[in-house]
Amino acid sequence: MAAAIELRPELLLAAHLPSRWVWPLHLAAPTTRGWQLLAGHVLHAGHVIEVAAFGSELDVALETLDRALGEERRSAERLTLARWLAEIGGTP
Repeated sequence: MAAAIELRPELLLAAHLPSRWVWPLHLAAPTTRGWQLLAGHVLHAGHVIEVAAFGSELDVALETLDRALGEERRSAERLTLARWLAEIGGTP
């Protein structure tokens, strides 16, 4: 499933995907577009990031989150992405 999310991050917000699976899938395969989609979604923008949850994907998470923040133009989403970056130890 992680490979599918890497190829099609919009699947994170698919109507048929239970919301309790969204973050575990994103944690397993963090992508730039996945961060942007989650930051723009009302149910997920308030999520608090736990560094340990990324495990071996922490470097990828930091890289893709930093890229997502750099590409995002919407102010509310930029604030969410910056908060998440600070939560996992990056520099917003």
